Amino acid sequence: MNLEPMAGFLTFWAWWVAALVLAAVETVAPGAFMLWLGIAAGLTGFVTLATGLGWEGQLAVFAILAIVSVLWGRKWAKRHQGSGPSSVSRRADQLPGRAVVLVEPILHGTGRAELDDTVWLVTGPDAPAGTVMRIVRTEGATLIVEHIG
Repeated sequence: MNLEPMAGFLTFWAWWVAALVLAAVETVAPGAFMLWLGIAAGLTGFVTLATGLGWEGQLAVFAILAIVSVLWGRKWAKRHQGSGPSSVSRRADQLPGRAVVLVEPILHGTGRAELDDTVWLVTGPDAPAGTVMRIVRTEGATLIVEHIG
């Protein structure tokens, strides 16, 4: 009985098992790297089944597909996830232009204002408590404010 066609079939399943293992590793490893290698392994399994390549050809196909899938994955991630921190960690970048009410007067350039149930340190021109000011920019956890109007 000729087992040569069956060897390609078994190798196909070996690549699919490798793909599943790499995908499982991705769930515990940060960075979304193993996912792309798993995709390359799965595609290598399809190529192996379709062409009956020997192990040297399979490794060459896997190497090429791994490089292509990782590079494509990085490009896709940059396009869909952005390259900087999420908007949650950039809350201060969203504040310029908003109005705040001083809960403590600004004396000698420093005071406190309330915004969204949080009291912030503010710097700007002297003004009494209760004054509504506009946020110009942020410096760390300090709001730089100016008079509205």
